[in-house]
Amino acid sequence: VVGDGDNFAEVQSSGEEKLFTRAQLDKLTGMASAAIKDIIAMQKEAIKSAM
Repeated sequence: VVGDGDNFAEVQSSGEEKLFTRAQLDKLTGMASAAIKDIIAMQKEAIKSAM
């Protein structure tokens, strides 16, 4: 869970079949953060357009 300020509230992961490295985790959280920023921007635009 990431807030509007790129601050993480919760991270959940599982390496059920294979462990992952810190570098892989950092890459995944970076990708997630970028995607969430896009989603938040789209949500804000949708709200603005609806008003």
